[in-house]
Amino acid sequence: ACAQVEWCAGITQDHGLRCVTNKTVVEDSVPVFRSCKAPPDPADVCHQCMRASGGFATGCAAAYHWQWDLPLAQQEALNRVPGLRTVSGTAALEEEGIDVIARWKQSNWPALIRERVVVRAASESHQQRLCSLWRYAQNNIPVSKTLYDTYISWPLLLRCPGWKPREYEPICSNKAIVFRTRCALIDFAHHEASVKGGAIYDAKRWFRLDQSRWPPEMCNSNNIMHRKAVGIAISVYPTAIGHFVPEQLPKLLLLNASLPHRVPILVIDAPPIRKYLEPLFSSGVLDRDRIELRSLLSLRSTTVSADEVYTVVNSHFSGPIEGDGTFRHTRDAYAPQGPVPLDERKHVLLIDRGTSSRRVSNAADLHRTLSSVISAAADSRARKLRLFNWKPQKELMEDISAFRHAAMIVAPHGAGLSNLIFASEGTPVIEICFDSLNFTKSKSMACPPMYGMMGVNLGLPYWVVTGRGLYGSAMVADLNQVEVAATNALRLVYRRRRMKHLHWCEGTQSFDGNASMLSYTHPGSLKDAATLKRERDAVVDERRVRAR
Repeated sequence: ACAQVEWCAGITQDHGLRCVTNKTVVEDSVPVFRSCKAPPDPADVCHQCMRASGGFATGCAAAYHWQWDLPLAQQEALNRVPGLRTVSGTAALEEEGIDVIARWKQSNWPALIRERVVVRAASESHQQRLCSLWRYAQNNIPVSKTLYDTYISWPLLLRCPGWKPREYEPICSNKAIVFRTRCALIDFAHHEASVKGGAIYDAKRWFRLDQSRWPPEMCNSNNIMHRKAVGIAISVYPTAIGHFVPEQLPKLLLLNASLPHRVPILVIDAPPIRKYLEPLFSSGVLDRDRIELRSLLSLRSTTVSADEVYTVVNSHFSGPIEGDGTFRHTRDAYAPQGPVPLDERKHVLLIDRGTSSRRVSNAADLHRTLSSVISAAADSRARKLRLFNWKPQKELMEDISAFRHAAMIVAPHGAGLSNLIFASEGTPVIEICFDSLNFTKSKSMACPPMYGMMGVNLGLPYWVVTGRGLYGSAMVADLNQVEVAATNALRLVYRRRRMKHLHWCEGTQSFDGNASMLSYTHPGSLKDAATLKRERDAVVDERRVRAR
């Protein structure tokens, strides 16, 4: 239990959920199935794939494909494990032998940006430049092709004219679902398990839970590790903080909140992962005995076999970033006491990448620019802020405090931005992206928008500016863009008197005022429509009194 908030299986009481024990909520409602005689042997599935591929000489001709300019229907035929049916995303819920354990209604960034929760450029002219710069969605788009209909891109977040998402769910229509399948296998035999491991399959099906999931390589399996039941939520690069925090940690906490306590949860072990889990162990949010930490080395060429496999799927198939409710669950797990009041946020946090790639080579000039913006701020509270050069600390609690007490966050693109999960809601963020692209001479990566999507789902006002550089090089930050963005960000956060409210995912949502700030009730809230109406009426009455 936490000192101030009673925990309800990882979700706080102050978000409106009924507090009862795990046993009452989960174990009594999730029967233990005994129908699984034995999960399949990966060798048998391998032979099945070889036969379907044309014979043993051909091998198992599994294939993965994802292209940002193709509709989902066309992508399906390009992803296959011969001999198995490919079951994509939430289609798994319609399959035989699948049991839904828990379901959340929430909203995701494509709907939120349509409601004007936009990512901003420094100015209108800078936005026009960025819309042109990032008109190619990803690396595999030809340099001559402008793609207006895509899945994930900065132009979508910036609401560039003519751009629209290929995958869109209205407000409160995104779903996060914990489900169970029986007699299944989890693949860590893939020769690139550090990126492509974790595929779930059985004797008949490969569950492709999102577009980043690669097919299993069951023919490489030399070891079977059996479990009666196991939960897993894995991402690509599972030991990299920049992927673990935004893509895996929220799902891990959903599993922890939903599964019977008898079910262990498998997590890939590495020192950075332990750093992020330790505060959750210490607070009691996670049970050390429940989390089974296994290194990728110990799982090499291994298939995890289980009578019951529990995992998480999101209805937004094209990206592993979760919805707003899921991210807020994660933030609450680390800070159940809620956001730090604005008057208690004492610094502007500048992430320092040291000597690594995408470091800011004109860091001294950037520091002077931000100091000048702070000293010239219109609000006296902003002028009292100090500029804090942040580097990761040994203890995560120090990092959590630094981000929670930040009045503004400025950072070059990189894994440090995954710590936005700790920022108090309403904290403005300025991300410095590299803007140099060279598609013709080398395979160059455009600046990924993953942290912008994360910021939208966390309710953080977000700016993106640029600096000269590539993904693997240092950057020279555009100080003019930084100055304009930082000035606007401080002005926005300190002049706001009233928040714009959205009552999420309960059948209604209401808007008040013209401010761009958002606050949320929990998507699983037990408030009924009548209660919400009374609350909205009270807000209207209060506004009328103030107007008089």
